[in-house]
Amino acid sequence: MLPPMYRLKIPTPVSLSDLAADRLREAIVIGHFKPGERLIEAKLSESLGVSRGPLREALRVLATDGLIQIRPNRGAQVVSPSGDELESMVLARAVAEGTCARLLTAQRNADAIEQLTSILAAQKEARKRADHRELIHLHWEFHRTICSSANNQFLLDLWKKVSNVIRIYSTGAIYKTAVENNKVFLDYFRHKPPEASEELLRSQIIAMSYVYLHKPIPTPVRGYVTMFIDDKSIVHDVRRSDDTQIAKLVNSGKSG
Repeated sequence: MLPPMYRLKIPTPVSLSDLAADRLREAIVIGHFKPGERLIEAKLSESLGVSRGPLREALRVLATDGLIQIRPNRGAQVVSPSGDELESMVLARAVAEGTCARLLTAQRNADAIEQLTSILAAQKEARKRADHRELIHLHWEFHRTICSSANNQFLLDLWKKVSNVIRIYSTGAIYKTAVENNKVFLDYFRHKPPEASEELLRSQIIAMSYVYLHKPIPTPVRGYVTMFIDDKSIVHDVRRSDDTQIAKLVNSGKSG
């Protein structure tokens, strides 16, 4: 009998195509490749140090992720959604993440709460170092963890697909209160009813996004926006607030 801690299983090696997909995904979401930019296989193959086979598999993965489009005889290019499409993605993200927040809160999973607490601590350290890039990465990792902890693969897949694209357009956003907002979210996951967590996440994402889109919140969507966290971590009831009042709250400390 082998000792309990001994493991015979051989770790599965990471494939070249997976590594290439990870590098390209990061390059796209941080803005190295711009929306609509063509991705030239010969240049990518040389830059990544991989042959065309693994590269093409990596591009197919990114196409599944929604980050690029591959068209016959035109090759691959970074997605460039219209304003209406981006607006639809924002709503899809808000509804999916709000639902995941509700499920996470209902389960009160100690491992998930601990993981989110660790990410929040890392965010605080990144802010102390003024590491803006790491702060943004951890911010999105916090929100991805919310969705992965809900134990619903379909919601997670939806969130990933739309959030990958949204990140391309949020690289210049100011994450001034990201840490404070995530702290409030975590407090809701620990202590508030599941429906309150859903309402807060969904409302915050929609309100922030429409201000960045420079669009008024459409009437059919307005009912989804009922709460908002200001730059002092105070949660406001905004059911009777108009777009101008919400925008003032948003611009007092941008995050989301």
